[in-house]
Amino acid sequence: MTIEEYQLELTVLQQTDTNRAFESGFRTKKEWFDFIKAQENDEIADAIVNLAERAELPIETVAAHFDQSMIWRVMARDTQRKNKKVA
Repeated sequence: MTIEEYQLELTVLQQTDTNRAFESGFRTKKEWFDFIKAQENDEIADAIVNLAERAELPIETVAAHFDQSMIWRVMARDTQRKNKKVA
């Protein structure tokens, strides 16, 4: 994966996440974050994990490139996955 491909995919994910927030009626990043962290499914966080794997980069690095809240979102998704495996 080239740097340009990585940056393009990251930008598309950021735009998609922002559009979903606006379409859902959220006007602040905090409102969106509070909502999305309570959801069982976070497709954007899953896409960040997938992008990190394909780019061969640490998940935390890709999450930080997205924005600081994404670090928490991918960590929460990882915890959910581990809890499902245990159950």
